[in-house]
Amino acid sequence: MTRKTFNNEGVQLLLADIYQLPIADYQEELYSIQSDFRTWLFLHFNFNDRQASYLHQLNTDYLYLLGQEVSKAIENQSPIMLQKQEPADDDGGEGKVIETNYVRQSAFNLDDGLRSISSLIINIRYDRD
Repeated sequence: MTRKTFNNEGVQLLLADIYQLPIADYQEELYSIQSDFRTWLFLHFNFNDRQASYLHQLNTDYLYLLGQEVSKAIENQSPIMLQKQEPADDDGGEGKVIETNYVRQSAFNLDDGLRSISSLIINIRYDRD
């Protein structure tokens, strides 16, 4: 797989690549995400210097939790959306907030029974004063 741009389009292209893998390779991707999400990100996305520096600084426990959420979404083939606010030119990463929202929608009717759709939204924004 080639490295993708770190934006929503790149995420969608990567997911399409992953979903086309043979089952053994697909399972290896899930394992890699769960065991070392930081390395997995560096292997699959192109980051600029500022992004790479920030990724190196992220707390290991937080990356573990985020990796579990991403792995679960990929395993269930749920949509994953990356919403990314661009930083100010003078922003050194201060005020950056990464939020995740795992949304599950369910519906029931007598004809179709229970339908459940989940999606993972990752939002990167900046708290600006």
